[in-house]
Amino acid sequence: MTEILNAIVGVLCVSISGVYQIYVSPQGNNTDGLSWENALHSVSAGVDLANSSGNELWIAEGTYATLATKNLNTSMTIYGGFPATTKSTLAERDPELYPTIFNGATLNDVALKCDNVSDIWIDGITFQNYRGHDGAPITLLNSSAAANIYNCTFKDNIFTGFAAGIRIRYASANIVDCTFQDLQAREGGGVHSFTGGQVNVIRCLFDNCDSDRLGGGLSLYETTLTVDQCVFIGGDTEKGGGLETHERDGNTGTTYITNNLFVNNTASLHGGAINIEKLYNIDIKAQSSHSNSYLSN
Repeated sequence: MTEILNAIVGVLCVSISGVYQIYVSPQGNNTDGLSWENALHSVSAGVDLANSSGNELWIAEGTYATLATKNLNTSMTIYGGFPATTKSTLAERDPELYPTIFNGATLNDVALKCDNVSDIWIDGITFQNYRGHDGAPITLLNSSAAANIYNCTFKDNIFTGFAAGIRIRYASANIVDCTFQDLQAREGGGVHSFTGGQVNVIRCLFDNCDSDRLGGGLSLYETTLTVDQCVFIGGDTEKGGGLETHERDGNTGTTYITNNLFVNNTASLHGGAINIEKLYNIDIKAQSSHSNSYLSN
């Protein structure tokens, strides 16, 4: 009998500790969040539950007010882009057809913060109408492993500090197939990295991203960078209308800027498309540049 009980307990422990999903949808009944039928209505409640008892948060299409900054735990995955009217699976997910929108109009702060965590995956979320100072809708701090941000859109955000899309500080990130549109910040209108590890920006669009000082779309300091197959349109700043990267002593790894398109970006001081300072290991090739300009004082 003891052996049977131990076996049952073991099975239950495996079931409880396994990976499962927490659901958020306006069509749910707002109870336990363990199915689409019982889906929670609040992203905040969904993050809290997923942080404590699950690894994945699945969010159906709809617009969700962001009322407070949420801190993500290690090994958290957030998927948006599910249709709200069906018991949808990952295979049915389509962020363009079924947009999941985080609206920051009432927050004036960071939406999602990852501080000293790893294995973060954020996929298929639109962050719009955010305002704030020291942060960005997604803020990555002190992370030992790269956060993965895929298929996300950042638009109509204004921050008076660093970045109006993604801020990275002492962390690494893979940013893939994302759109940054109509953003404004002091440095790095779309993305800003300070003393980061490896930041990879792949197949992203930066459209009308402005900053006061550095990097209309991207601004990076002492960060190992890869930018590939990206489009920069209409960025404006003092240095690096499309992107800028700089160092103090040139000790970071190789910077790769390859296969990108720069159109109608402007800078008041240097680098209408790209501005690079104090980097010694650089691989720049296969760029296409049209109507970028700078005015030197």
